[in-house]
Amino acid sequence: MKTKAIKQIMVTVVAIMALLPIRSVAASATLSIEDFTIQQGETKEMLIDVNNADMQVTMVEFYMRLPSGLSVATENGELAVDIAGRTTWKKHSLEVSITDGIVHFFLYSGSNAVLTGTSGAVISVKLTASSSFTGGNIIIERQLITAPDETECRPENYIY
Repeated sequence: MKTKAIKQIMVTVVAIMALLPIRSVAASATLSIEDFTIQQGETKEMLIDVNNADMQVTMVEFYMRLPSGLSVATENGELAVDIAGRTTWKKHSLEVSITDGIVHFFLYSGSNAVLTGTSGAVISVKLTASSSFTGGNIIIERQLITAPDETECRPENYIY
């Protein structure tokens, strides 16, 4: 009796697994910030890298927390952010918004184009340090990096 029940459970499990999408869990990628320093009153460019030696990347989404006194600069009334190095505006789009002091970045390709290479800058951000800026951590959180086959990678928070 137990054998028949176990076989039925196994058949059910196999049937359910057949319906689930297959996604690789071995692939991984990470975000990081290139060496960056800024002093009170300065506006400087900071580069955000994607390191993806074992997966192709077509989409990157994350949130960034800045320390008190550090903010995204504006140019001509718009946030001073740009696509950098590993892609172009022809292949990817970049959306950036700020809500409650948290900066949201969404870099994606409508045609599923991949980033070129396996490491380097994908987004440049100009930051401005106020006259009261005393330093602190920049935190990249809630990361989602996606491959063309929809494999997802969700790295841990990155603190710079």
